[in-house]
Amino acid sequence: MNVVLRILYQLSTEDKYKLVVAESGCLPALMRVILCSSERCSEPECVALVINLACDRTAARMIGEPRGIRLMLKRAFSHHDPLLMKLLRNLSEFDELKPNFVDFLPNMATAIVTLDVTPTPGSGLVLAEHFLPQEQLSTANLELDYAVDSEGDDDEDDFEDNERSFAVECLGLLANLRLEDLDINLVLDDLKLLPWIRRGLEQVDRTPPNDDILLETIRLVGTASCDEEAAKMLTLQGGTVVLNLISFLNSRQEDDEIVYQILRVFYHLLLHQETRQYLITSTQVPNYVMDLMHDKTAAIRKICDVVLDIISEHDETWARMVQMQRFKWYNSQWLKVIDTTESREPGWYSPTSTQSSDGDGDYIDEDHCLMAANLLEDAASWFAPPPQPPPTSTATDLPHADPQLKLDLFNVPTYFTGEC
Repeated sequence: MNVVLRILYQLSTEDKYKLVVAESGCLPALMRVILCSSERCSEPECVALVINLACDRTAARMIGEPRGIRLMLKRAFSHHDPLLMKLLRNLSEFDELKPNFVDFLPNMATAIVTLDVTPTPGSGLVLAEHFLPQEQLSTANLELDYAVDSEGDDDEDDFEDNERSFAVECLGLLANLRLEDLDINLVLDDLKLLPWIRRGLEQVDRTPPNDDILLETIRLVGTASCDEEAAKMLTLQGGTVVLNLISFLNSRQEDDEIVYQILRVFYHLLLHQETRQYLITSTQVPNYVMDLMHDKTAAIRKICDVVLDIISEHDETWARMVQMQRFKWYNSQWLKVIDTTESREPGWYSPTSTQSSDGDGDYIDEDHCLMAANLLEDAASWFAPPPQPPPTSTATDLPHADPQLKLDLFNVPTYFTGEC
């Protein structure tokens, strides 16, 4: 059985085989093994296989029947099984399955608020407070080599890791639940998630990094920012969320996923009038986005362009600055050649300089320019002269004119005079 599961698992790692495995008829047997296991955690081979299959939309629909999702959620929260919660999180990626998770929002929030954006087991003050006796805290140096029973500590560490992983998956699942009928503002308020978000974001830079928790927290902020009232609550009441996100652009600038999710938060906040005005006039968000508009990652460049377009549409000053920055970037090679020529030839005028080599202001050397008048004179010989119109006359001036003659004003010939 294990050999077969491992073979199927290897096949499920390839996108083109996911649906083939799902349609082979093995899903009912896999779900029975997962839901009927007597162990605290379900069979890891089975769950890992179904996790991979759940990445395919068609396979996810086959797995994610409403009754099956409810049974998996009940088992996951009963045993705090992180692998099973990861499976459910994958299913929550698809819009048609998201409504099946709404009834378990209080359970998710309960698991999330117990999660600290603080050091992982084995490091720091929070861990010591959990695992060291009070009398040892006064003498311990809060280092990794604190004295506790090794076997008992390993078990506690495993349990702590398991609980932490389960809570992270709950956080990721909640971040996926972007539903039109779900009042995310009410969810954050009633389930006490907003204070947890603010506290967690403020503590990140004061503790060793837990980037998985930070990433999912930022994703949750992005989901909440889609709702105008929730966006106001996150940014205008206290205002620390945006400032913390800006600081992460510096401290986590090498992590493309975190940078991208922060930019997504800014994008959603810019869609609402009040939060847009706050971001443009009261924060450094436009400056940081301009710095990232030429990032090496294509996804980051793309979302930066969208964010800057929104900013430019609502602020003329930033519109000019963005336009200038884009001009310099697209014409960087030309500007570089101009600057190089300026440094080699005294008197050469450069559009990027405001002063000539002799310090007398902008100066154009006559030997290095073509005047517009000369160009027009040369262009005059490129075309044949237009035909001269006949002298104007009226019907009464013509010899032997018929007094009854009437000019056809709609068929009067026209002549090209060369004037533009």
